[in-house]
Amino acid sequence: MFEDVHWADESTLGVISALARRRTPSRLMVLATCRLQEGSADQPLKRLKQDLVMRRLGVELELQPLDRQAVSQLLMRELKQDDLPAGLDEFMYKRSEGNPLFVITMLEHLITQRYLVHEGTDQAGVWKQRTPFLEMDPDLPDELSQMIELEIERLSPGDQRLLEAGSLINVAFPAWAVAAALEEDTPEIEEACDELAHRLHFVRRAGRDELPDGTLSAFYVFAHGLYREVLYQRQSESRRARRHTRIAERLGELFAGREANVAQEMAMHYEAAGNWSRAASVLRSAAWQARQRRAHGEAAALLELALRAADNLGDVEAGVAREIRADLVAVRESMHASSAQHGVTEKV
Repeated sequence: MFEDVHWADESTLGVISALARRRTPSRLMVLATCRLQEGSADQPLKRLKQDLVMRRLGVELELQPLDRQAVSQLLMRELKQDDLPAGLDEFMYKRSEGNPLFVITMLEHLITQRYLVHEGTDQAGVWKQRTPFLEMDPDLPDELSQMIELEIERLSPGDQRLLEAGSLINVAFPAWAVAAALEEDTPEIEEACDELAHRLHFVRRAGRDELPDGTLSAFYVFAHGLYREVLYQRQSESRRARRHTRIAERLGELFAGREANVAQEMAMHYEAAGNWSRAASVLRSAAWQARQRRAHGEAAALLELALRAADNLGDVEAGVAREIRADLVAVRESMHASSAQHGVTEKV
């Protein structure tokens, strides 16, 4: 059995190849575990694996992420106790997304940071939580961050640039958004993203969206949210701000005349760029359109978000927050009046 052959030198891979190709009968099975990192076509391990599978000299078993129950069992084994601290298995499953390496690394991090503490003697003691797990958001463990960073650094500068732009979107990142962030043409960016999804194990194509102008744009997802976190944090604040602003502006262009449909998404990017004024303006404009449709509940929700953004403005723009509060009072009065009128009508 060979563990972690993604770190093996060519001599070790040569031994595995020779054992697989020998013609004399033998009662021998070679089991090798590996993680195909960047998936480069020039990687010796990948070439060997493809050759052996093609010639039916080997079988590839691709392991899927652990399910919730398997994560719980892994935690019980590591902590050596059957009863887990409340919420630990749920927290670890969501945070690790079933990756066993991530489960172990994050568990060690929780212990190091004393989110988990061992009480009692070694034999009779139990692990207990100091903070409810679902209420906390611990930093990414350094070991895990460095491992992901090492994978990213193996990629070309162009690949890194694409992935960084993709990390600016919370869930799935569309090709048009990456193109906007980088000020590139969408068709070329989509081709580049398709190539990355084909080559990298932590990026995959997830579908296509139809844009307001009728064109189709592919969108992609990171196989694990921790990759997005590392890619996002490795960008300088000024670079992130510029890219977030470009995405928000492109959203406004795509939905010209219907900006209210994407107001919250635009505001999110403006807020991430630190442009609280434009975030509040977009939300306030969408609220006005909602009031015109007599959608008072929607207008109130948008104004509350706008007020939260405006509260970050300095004293010079303090009047904006006052205006939004006045709008919010007016909308709530309209809601009460509408409810009262509806009640009278129902009674009659």
